[in-house]
Amino acid sequence: MKPFSGSARRTGLWTCPASSPDLADQDAFQAADAPYPALVFLGRDGVGRLVLVDLEHVGVLQSRPGRGDP
Repeated sequence: MKPFSGSARRTGLWTCPASSPDLADQDAFQAADAPYPALVFLGRDGVGRLVLVDLEHVGVLQSRPGRGDP
């Protein structure tokens, strides 16, 4: 689904570069409803990329502190 593309190596991994011309600008998001209300931000990975999860898809999620977290 544009602007996201799936990973051939990892099922369930979708990425979208911040430079994608298909992304809406910030003004367009101000008045828009959340298209995926169950998509939530969990944090960032080891190189600073956002980690998101669709809670509607996974149902239950158990988390624990990552390395270096208290």
